Amino acid sequence: MALSVTVLKAQQQGPPPSVAPGLEINRSELIRKLNVYNADYIFETAKTNDKFETIKSTNKSDVTTEIYGSENDVESAACTFVFTTDTAASKSGFIKLAGFVFALTEKPGLDWYFSQIKYMNENRTSSFTHTERFNYMRRLEFVFDPKNKYLKIRAVHL
Repeated sequence: MALSVTVLKAQQQGPPPSVAPGLEINRSELIRKLNVYNADYIFETAKTNDKFETIKSTNKSDVTTEIYGSENDVESAACTFVFTTDTAASKSGFIKLAGFVFALTEKPGLDWYFSQIKYMNENRTSSFTHTERFNYMRRLEFVFDPKNKYLKIRAVHL
């Protein structure tokens, strides 16, 4: 009896939601979320081909954000921070990276990001790349390169 009630309830809720292409977020929504945390983003078209467009924003904190894909099919997004000796710019850069991660994954991604920052602080002289899967269709990569003085978060669809 309990099984038939569960099946009936599932049927009443309708079919499962369809899976959106790419990162499962459209470009305008991603930009809106990014601007909630970082009001100084100004995106411009960097290059275009038949299927995809690359839009890019670089701000005064040496943070570059790129979004690859069409409006309804974002294939990947990346946020790169180039380290400087300016403490305020560095703090701002780490905050912008955290906002980027949160915009794509919310709290689970933010927890992962801070664990990666901790690992980076414990291994300041070694380059590394760590990846984590989120939301079934998203994978985030944390890339640290102390030699070239940058930290990059890249989101790709699986």
